[in-house]
Amino acid sequence: LFDGALPMCGLVGGGPLQVEYLLNLRVLFDYFYPGVIPGTVFEIPEWLDFDAHVVPAVSGAIATFPLRAAEMAGVDQLGIQYTSTPELIGSILSGLYYNIVGTEDLLGRTHARIMVGNIDTEYTGSSDDDALNDGVQRFEATPDAAYYLEHWYQPSGKLAIPVVTLHLPRGRLCGSGLGRGKIRHVAAVARGRVRPLRIHGSRAGRRIPRAKDVGGDGVEANAVG
Repeated sequence: LFDGALPMCGLVGGGPLQVEYLLNLRVLFDYFYPGVIPGTVFEIPEWLDFDAHVVPAVSGAIATFPLRAAEMAGVDQLGIQYTSTPELIGSILSGLYYNIVGTEDLLGRTHARIMVGNIDTEYTGSSDDDALNDGVQRFEATPDAAYYLEHWYQPSGKLAIPVVTLHLPRGRLCGSGLGRGKIRHVAAVARGRVRPLRIHGSRAGRRIPRAKDVGGDGVEANAVG
């Protein structure tokens, strides 16, 4: 019926990678900005309203201590790319939105069991990785919940028709680490039939404070098939 497919900003790396990214985002935010958001990544207070409580609290905290957000964005497990503080705040809030609004629904599907964890994650890229790894909150996934997420939210990658995926380099829910993970997953199941492409835009962007990681306003594409 179809000659090919063109998913744009899709979860081609699967749900587990995306949920793991949101886990890292929340625990890292709580580390760099302790006490700003009530609860934890898996314990969201029922009264907490994203627009009324989270947005002003997070925006105010980052505006007051912007260097903390810059350091958080530079942690390799996030790799948030941005060109301005407002863009960085928007990227952080986008991830926190799905954590605050979507966690209860996901926990309802796993019978309140944790589906991803960071027990063995070694966070790198901060100014003091030892302090970060000692101080960040840790969560352990339960095997049954992890299996549920893998079984129902992980695409097989077995493609019967050619596929081109499109992603913005500075997509708000796709840090550079997550993007690379998606490509590795698709490449593994596609047995080397992935051809990364880069479509440049008119402006160049860079992530602060690590100028060696160059982003852009263009589109990153991966052709499979």
